[in-house]
Parts: sequence; C-alpha cells; structure tokens
Amino acid sequence: MKLNIYRLHFPGPIHIADARSDYGNSEKLIHSDMFYAALLAAKAMVTENVPADLDCTLSSLFPYTKDDSGKIIYFFPKPLFPLDRYSNYDDIKKLKRIQWLDQNYFEEILNGTIKSPINDNTVQKSFLSNSKIDTEFSNAQVLPRVAVPRSNSENDGNTNIFYIEKTYFKEGSGLYFIAYGDTKQLDKALSLLQEEGIGTDRNVGFGHFEYQKDTLELNLPVQSDYRLSLSLFSTHQEADLKALTDGKQAVWDIIKRGGWLTKSGGLGIRKKSVYMFIEGSVFSKNINDIEIDGDIALNLCPDSTDGFIAPEHPVWRSGRAIFLPIKIADS
Repeated sequence: MKLNIYRLHFPGPIHIADARSDYGNSEKLIHSDMFYAALLAAKAMVTENVPADLDCTLSSLFPYTKDDSGKIIYFFPKPLFPLDRYSNYDDIKKLKRIQWLDQNYFEEILNGTIKSPINDNTVQKSFLSNSKIDTEFSNAQVLPRVAVPRSNSENDGNTNIFYIEKTYFKEGSGLYFIAYGDTKQLDKALSLLQEEGIGTDRNVGFGHFEYQKDTLELNLPVQSDYRLSLSLFSTHQEADLKALTDGKQAVWDIIKRGGWLTKSGGLGIRKKSVYMFIEGSVFSKNINDIEIDGDIALNLCPDSTDGFIAPEHPVWRSGRAIFLPIKIADS
C-alpha cells in the first residue's frame, strides 16, 4: 500500500499544550484532532463557512529522523499490547519504554511476528530500529519567561515568572503524518498553516514549519481480524463500539480532548470535551486494507453563559481515524 505522507520540519521551537495547559510541559506528538482543527482554522482565516471535512483523513503526527547514512527513518506508534510476546529480550524494563517502531519492525508486527533482532543495538531509548539514530534528534528545554502586566490593574501590577518547555528538532528531523483521500484542500490549508504556525506562542515564532510531500509504501497483511488506529478515534455508534472492543486481543486507551478557544473574545474559555481512543489502540474487525472510520464533525463550541456569548460558528474536532489491518500474535 502506497500512502501520501507530509514531513514537517520546525526551524524554531514548538510548544504543544498538554491537558492541564501547563506551560512547563509540552506534548511530544501532535494528535490528529488538533492538527485537523488547526488546518480548518487556517482555512477560516481566508474563507467563510469552512466545512468540517477536508475530503481526507489524517494520522497523528509521528517523529522522523535520518540515520547515520542519511536515510529518512519514519517511526510509528507501538501497538498498546506488550512487546515481550514477540521477544526473549532480557531487559524487560527497556522493552517497556519503547514507544516508537521504525517501519521494518512496524510492518513485522502488522504481519503477526517480529523476525528482526531485539537487542541492545536495536533498542535505542524509546525507539526500536535496525538503523543507528541520534535519539536526541528531538530535545526539550525548560526556560523561564516573564509576564509583564499591561497596567497596574492587571494582576495588581505584579510581574509573574513562569516556565515554558520548548521542543527543538535537529536538521533532517521533525514530525510527519499520513493523509488518506483527496489532498487538494489539505495542500491549500497547509500552505496557510505553515505561516500561521501550530501550538502556543505563535506570535513569538513558535510552531512555524516547512513541509515536503512524499509517499511511503507499507507492507500490510492480506487478511486480519483486528485493526490498528493511527489517529485519535471516536464513534457514537454504540453497537459498533461494543463489537470493536469485544475481541480477546482488543486493547485500547482513551484520552480527554478539549482545550481553549483561541478566537478574540473567547480567550480563556474552555471548549466542550470529548473522549477519544488513542493512537496504537487495537480493535476487533475483519479488514484486509486501509480503513477509515469515526466521527468527522464533533462540535465542541461551548454554551453561552452569563457574561459570555458563545461564537456563532462551530468549533470542529475530528474523531475520524486511519486504521491498518494487524495480525495479533498469541499472548
């Protein structure tokens, strides 16, 4: 299966707020729902009545880097089941810390077995790869910042010191995502978003990126009773949800999604929240190809309250996900 991918490189720092909106901690990946919302917001800057659907489905953004030979290495999220079922590697603690698989290991797991070695050479911190990589291709710095009041009435005129975590990517490294479907609207939105930036503190240069479009060929199993999510996933179809999670080998986790309004007049107001299944979740379903599923148009616009008038426009989040077939090895 040949897939469209987009590689993003960030020349400067990036900060992605976590669920607590704690400046001192930045998320290490960009979830699909947030990136989709950022693309729609970028389109809304130049177009009215932006639809919730970009005509394509996106994975979350995962890390990539170059190995010692200069080859680009793409990493995929580890399925949520433990890797020790595939290996006799003695250092279980190191095995549990693995979060990312290179394409070779990822394809082997999709097809039901790991034939490549798992040892001290291939286990590289949170990465599992046959290629030798610099595991510090993404690094974070926590630095102090100062919030200066605009007047004596703001915060009683007191200056506040706070800390912000900045994430930097080395040259030849960054984040990438898979796009499945018609990418015409996506291309237009990306050209706007790269100048606007993503994450917080965009007005001081955070989150701006350059991107390249490419293709990636994945070796998928011909038939499988399970599917693996590469995006955040939500569904309001109760019958489907029960069938998806009933399988003996199904494994998943959930995350609460929401955040703050960023439009003038609504700053500091929380959106509604929704729970989604995380990337790497495995569900029961017989598939033999890539599959798209989930809610595309989740409106998280808050309700009006005393002192706050909710925006007239919707605040879209996408719970539609890309799924790949995966064969599950016996526990």
